[in-house]
Formats: sequence, structure tokens, C-alpha cells
Amino acid sequence: MYEKILELLDAGGETRNIEFKKSYDWGNPQHKAKIVKCILAMSNTKDGGYLVLGIDDDKQGLEKLCGMDLEHYHKVNYDHIVVEVNKFADPPISFQMYMIEENDKNFVLFRIPEFAELPILCKKSGEQGLKEGAVYSRSKSKPESAIIRSQSEMRELIDMAINKGIKEFYTRVRDSGLQIADDNSSDKYAVELDEIENQNIFDSIKQGGYWRIVVKPTHYKENRIESLSKCKERLYHSKLSLRGWDFPHFRDLESGNGFIQSSEDFAQYKELFRFFKSGQFIYYKAMYEEHIDASYKQKVNGKELEILSTLLLFTEIFEFASRLFQQEDMGDKVTVLIEGFDLKGRKLFFYDPARTLFRDYISNIEDKAKIEVEVDIERLFSESGKLAIKAVNELFERFGWDTDAVQGLFKEQQQKLLTRRI
Repeated sequence: MYEKILELLDAGGETRNIEFKKSYDWGNPQHKAKIVKCILAMSNTKDGGYLVLGIDDDKQGLEKLCGMDLEHYHKVNYDHIVVEVNKFADPPISFQMYMIEENDKNFVLFRIPEFAELPILCKKSGEQGLKEGAVYSRSKSKPESAIIRSQSEMRELIDMAINKGIKEFYTRVRDSGLQIADDNSSDKYAVELDEIENQNIFDSIKQGGYWRIVVKPTHYKENRIESLSKCKERLYHSKLSLRGWDFPHFRDLESGNGFIQSSEDFAQYKELFRFFKSGQFIYYKAMYEEHIDASYKQKVNGKELEILSTLLLFTEIFEFASRLFQQEDMGDKVTVLIEGFDLKGRKLFFYDPARTLFRDYISNIEDKAKIEVEVDIERLFSESGKLAIKAVNELFERFGWDTDAVQGLFKEQQQKLLTRRI
């Protein structure tokens, strides 16, 4: 779990989904209320978030890793915190907490998932401005936990609740055996992608293995989204913040002829995406495995594909597609295309040394894998996780691996991601 703290630091400091505190004394009522308030707010924020105790955000780099005061660290007790939080939370909140000791320093990591069905209300007043009936969230303007006051933040919370209801509706429709009409219109998207790979960022992306991901309504409509500002709004509402690095990740968005785009070339993060007014989304990203530690490279002879991180990427792709298509009429069918490049000679492996494979699984024949899924929108809403696992199974078949024995592991890891327990 210490690696997760380092990953959160790499995200660039505190954000809506990440909060750092130097040290908190659970015996201090003011400190106790601040933790409660943060957990309430993270629960009402899209994708939930992380709270880390033992980080001095006023310092730079690894100097931030100051660790908690030892006296404070020994007072932290998960059961006591759960009880205290749920004195204020309605409905009750489930979250995870990890006690971490590394390099003679002590940290506490909280993983707080987004609310399950209904937004969280504060059911009584208390210290630090906790107010009965208030709804707390993480502010869009600065990384703090505060009562929702802006129209945009309240609308986001309402949309989150509505989208959860939509998924539940489509699940019930599917289980009842009813069918919703589909649309088999032809695909007219290829012209939008002309010359997209002529940009300089592709020199970095294509140095080794990389992914090409396309999500689009199966039926083409040129101006399905009325403006580029609406495209930006759609992306902000749909992006995932589940692992410390958003999917898709963007700091600034550039506007083009009928599309918006963003690129990143930082350490192992080399990527570019475009989102068109037609609803087509295309995303290129270098494989993280090109930048892993030398010890892993030696283990797999320098060319590798990590199993669980690939599963999590596929899960993010289908969950993002599900969110993107919930916000507005995007047609009745969705096409998801995932292509992997520079696969020949690449070997599957686990980062976790406790997990092993009984033999080598290597892509010895083809250099490129293409997985394409066309799915009714109601099935995408209700089965995005299943679709992701099915797609990753299809990819691993190209390596000669029968994944039947690890389906339980895949489902477990996927749920950990979606509930922010990774």
C-alpha cells in the first residue's frame, strides 16, 4: 500500500479526489471532526477519493513523506472511526483504512468510495462546521471538503444519483427479458481520424507497446453534441478518478475543428485523446510496462504485459464508455474498439511476486491485437464490468492463456477498482 501513496503523490498534490494531512490526533475533537467531514465529502464526490495521514503537502517531492506523529498513529482505530463517521452519515458509509509503516515512518490511508445509491447527508451537527441536513462534497474550485453551494456541484451530485438509477433500471430490464430497440446505422467515423497520428506526441507513444482505444455511437451523427463546450462538459462528467491517474487524464483541453483534445508526455504517462462532436472518442496511450523497474524487466526478458493492470485498464475503458453514454442521447448501440500494438514476444506476468503463472504465456505470432465490441446501450450500462472481463479474456487468449481459473480473481480486482479499494 505504500506504493499507492507514492502513486497519489505522482498525481501532483491534492485534488478533488485526494486529500493529504500531516498528522491527526484522533483524541482531539477538532481533528476527529475534520476526518469525518472529509469522508462525508469524498463519498459525495464522483469516484470517491483518498485521504492520507502522514503527508506534509507544504513540502516538495519525497520530503512530503514526513509520517504521522507516533502518538497519533497509535490512537487510530478503524472500528472507532467507522462508528464516529456513521454517527454523522445518512445512509451509512463503507470505506477502507490501511495502517502503513515504511522507512520508520507511519501513514494511514483511507479509500472512500462514491456513494452506492443515495447521496450522503450529515444527520447531526458537530465540530468543524458539521451541520445537520448539510450535503458535503469536494469543491471544484479548490481541494477542500465543504457544503455544496454551487449549482454545478449540486447538478453533478444529482446526475450521479440519476445515473446509478439508470444502471439499475437497465439491469432490471435485462433480467426481465425485455428488449429495447437498437439502431444498426452505418459507421462514418474514419474521416475524422485522418492525420491524427502526425502529431509529435506519437514519437513518444510509439517507442514501444501502446494502446489505441475508440469509443463511439454505432450510428454516426456529425453534430450529435451541439458545441465544443458541451464536449468539455461531457468529458468532465465522464472521466474516472479511480487509481490516482484519471481516465482519461487531462490538465488543459485544446479545441480543433469539431473536436477537443489533450496530450501528456510525463514519465511513464505518454498519451493523447480526441473527443469529437459526433460522440467519437479516441485515446492513444503508451503501455506502462515500457517503464517498469529493471527487476521486472529481467523477470520477463525485457518485454512484458502485466495481467491485472491490463484488466483494470479494460475495466476503466468500459466504465468510461458507460458514463459517456448516460449523459445524453448517443444512440442505441455503442462500439468499443481496443487495439494493442508491439505485442509479439511480449510475456504476461504479475507485479505481485506472490502470484505466479505455471508456464510462460507469450504472444509469438501476431504483433497487434484487435478487440471490437458492439453492444446495446442498456447492456453497456448494466454489464460494463462483465464486458471488460470478456474483452481482456479475448486478449489473453492471443498469448495462449486459458483464463478460466482466474475469473474469480479478475472479478475481485475489478470490484476493488470500482469501489476504490486499489
